[in-house]
Amino acid sequence: MTITIHTLLLAISQALGWTYTLIWSVSLYPQLFHNYRRRATEGFSLDFALLNVLGLCGYTVFNGSLLFSSVIRAQYADRHPQSPEPPVHLNDFFYALHGAVICGLIYSQFQWPALWNIDRKGAQQMPGRVTMILLGVCFAIVVVDVLGVCYFPALGAGEWIDVIYLIGNIKLFLTIIKYTPQAWLNYRRQSTRGFCMVAILMDFTGGMLSLVQLFIDTALQNDWSGAAGNAPKLVLGNITILFDVILMVQHYCLYARTSRPETVRPVETDPLLGAEDGRVVRE
Repeated sequence: MTITIHTLLLAISQALGWTYTLIWSVSLYPQLFHNYRRRATEGFSLDFALLNVLGLCGYTVFNGSLLFSSVIRAQYADRHPQSPEPPVHLNDFFYALHGAVICGLIYSQFQWPALWNIDRKGAQQMPGRVTMILLGVCFAIVVVDVLGVCYFPALGAGEWIDVIYLIGNIKLFLTIIKYTPQAWLNYRRQSTRGFCMVAILMDFTGGMLSLVQLFIDTALQNDWSGAAGNAPKLVLGNITILFDVILMVQHYCLYARTSRPETVRPVETDPLLGAEDGRVVRE
């Protein structure tokens, strides 16, 4: 049986999709277990956790609408007649849904530390004022857009797919700003201790694979406007890679010495003892 290039690329696209979905999904767990294991959330930004939850909720709505809503899919096909199938896969939806749940659990470590046996003093953070204002503005914009589609169509408020694109763009916006509080917290502390870098390395790998899959999908349809039709996925991958690099530079270059999980110092011993009796403790 002859395997065509189209069939091969399609198989590669599907394999990449599930691979980066698995990597991104697993990457959400290290920080959750890291906080639980050390019984603290110190070093991890509450704003980062909050923006992650809301962003992934929006991404779930975006992917779910393009996959399961006949109205949204029909409107997408009208706007992209050369490639009427939205370049969104089932793995995109499950990644977003699963991510929203796990990030919600991480956020609960700040809000209900007693459930996780986490030090209350370390968990008592409040979201930044700027973060709350930005979230309020985003919510208000979505509400206005929905009201426009429902009650004021004559004003050119657009279609439901425009609301979905707005939610997708808000997800992009939240992704852009969500890394900033963590990078700023690392800068203020001059350390990344408490922030799990394993998650970032996996996040970086998933972002690269996500972009490769998107380009393969648009090449298969011979219509590069498909990438623009799924702008959240395109920009999300690039932004993820950019900020992952920033956080890796902080951890491995700028604050490498202060970001070590533990340091070793000698314990003072009785001077009558020999050097072989010295001990060390880990801080």
